[in-house]
Order: sequence, then C-alpha cells, then structure tokens
Amino acid sequence: DGQFPDTFALSSMLRQHQAVTRVFTIGVGSEADRSNLRVIARAGAGEAEFVKSDAKSRDIILVDKQIVRAQQPCLSNASVLWQLTPS
Repeated sequence: DGQFPDTFALSSMLRQHQAVTRVFTIGVGSEADRSNLRVIARAGAGEAEFVKSDAKSRDIILVDKQIVRAQQPCLSNASVLWQLTPS
C-alpha cells in the first residue's frame, strides 16, 4: 500500500546506499500511497509504477517493465580517458 511509519528515514537510508542498491516500487490498487511510493523509488534511484487491482494486460506490461528495469546493471562513476596521439 506504500504506507511506511517513517518515509523520511527510509528515503535517507536509500539515498545513502544508491551506489549499490536500487529500489523499484509497484503500487497496486487505488489505495496505494502514490506519493510515498514515488519518493521511495526516487530515493532508491529506481522508478515507480501503479496498477489497478484487477490485473489487465496493460498492468501486467507495467509490472514486466519494472522487472526489466530492476534487472539492468547499475552504472555509476563512469569515466572515459581519451589518449589521442598526434597524427
């Protein structure tokens, strides 16, 4: 449902671990706390999706999309060193 006793503390913890952990949230039904789920996903460098409680094909696609996102490798602190030689 997306309701947490201390969303601020959870968000802070997730931000501290963004380099090694990502969080993707899925809110199910109209009672899901959209605001909290978005904050948590953002703090965890992930994404939030919301589906209705009666699983339709569009909702299943959104869940599949989240699973694919979560399986992608996380890239951080990447750099490129160009060593060009004069021609």
